[in-house]
Amino acid sequence: IITVDDFLTDEECDKYVNLCDKPKEHISSENRPMMISSKTVGKDKLSKSQRTSTTWFHHFKNVPELMAKASRLLGVDSIDRWEEPQTVRYRETEKYTWHLDALAPSEDLQQKGGQRTATMLVYLTDMGENGGGASMFRDLGDSDSGSFLKVQPKKGSALLFFPSAGGIP
Repeated sequence: IITVDDFLTDEECDKYVNLCDKPKEHISSENRPMMISSKTVGKDKLSKSQRTSTTWFHHFKNVPELMAKASRLLGVDSIDRWEEPQTVRYRETEKYTWHLDALAPSEDLQQKGGQRTATMLVYLTDMGENGGGASMFRDLGDSDSGSFLKVQPKKGSALLFFPSAGGIP
């Protein structure tokens, strides 16, 4: 797990927040982020109870600073196998519960690009120590005491982790 402070500037963070808050003011209709406002991201009972939030999927060209900086950090020039960037907003009572950030094994996984090898989160706002919003890693800590590795949101910082070491979740 790697954290990078000042990955995005305050201005870049504000720009991406505004892309979602007021997309009509910033982007032509064919390039606007696609918003999904739902209490689920999946189709099964587990995923329906896992997540409550609003997600926007972005066209790569609308987030050039993010793409350039992510490419540099990862040392990857081609984005051919990248998933589209997303902005996720969590309101006060919203959450994303424990989950594995890898793709479910399937017969055609390789045909669809293969296993997710890295996940990068960039925090666009601050939450403060008691404001919630921490990214927690239950496999990195003491489950008996409930002390898990936590990363608090810090505006502009990036969190990079690898959910499937060697391609195996």
